[in-house]
Amino acid sequence: MAKATVYYFTFFDRDKGETVRPRRPGTLDAIAKTRMVSVNPLISTAREVDESELDKNGFYLGQYRSLQDV
Repeated sequence: MAKATVYYFTFFDRDKGETVRPRRPGTLDAIAKTRMVSVNPLISTAREVDESELDKNGFYLGQYRSLQDV
């Protein structure tokens, strides 16, 4: 199977007024496409996964596999 590298990332949540980290990591391309304010990939969190474990947007499903079709 093909592999992909996913990363956790942070962004500025305007509603909360603070920097937050989502629970699901994504590929650098997926992170870039989020268009969130001050997105910062955390390169040190790199993890190689099978591409089949990504959702259609490039985010890692892992334990959230039930979100596949959302």
